[in-house]
Amino acid sequence: MISHFEPTKALPQITRAGREADPSSRLASHVTKVMIVCLVVLWNGQLLAATDEDNMSKEYSHCMDKSGGVTGSMLECIGDELDRQDAQLNENYKKLISKQSRGQKKALVEAQRAWLKFRKTNCDFYYDPNGGSAARLGGSDCWLTMTATRARELKDLMPPD
Repeated sequence: MISHFEPTKALPQITRAGREADPSSRLASHVTKVMIVCLVVLWNGQLLAATDEDNMSKEYSHCMDKSGGVTGSMLECIGDELDRQDAQLNENYKKLISKQSRGQKKALVEAQRAWLKFRKTNCDFYYDPNGGSAARLGGSDCWLTMTATRARELKDLMPPD
């Protein structure tokens, strides 16, 4: 019997069944594989979101709870939270840079520019134009998670007042 925690064992059986069956069964097999991959991606995304929950706003948690798993609603929640986290990131950056020496300011500017490039490149990888709604969620969640983590990192780097 296949455990729901072992999708890698299920895929070969699904593939074998697809080769022996008629075209409609192969289509069902393909759809099943896609659904398994999407569920694994979403489940892993939920685990990542749970680890960063303390970085996210209560509005975000409430919005995601209300979304009912509907992709459009979830993307809207992510977009709204990304706006909040981006504002927090900018605020933390301005506060941190104002408290740095001249040399450290230059280093922080370079580090932030490099991070911005990395975030874009990294999250563009997650968003596969042919990946459907799961890829859109993955890419958007990447932007949100990385932004929230960086905002928290910059806040943690601030010297005590």
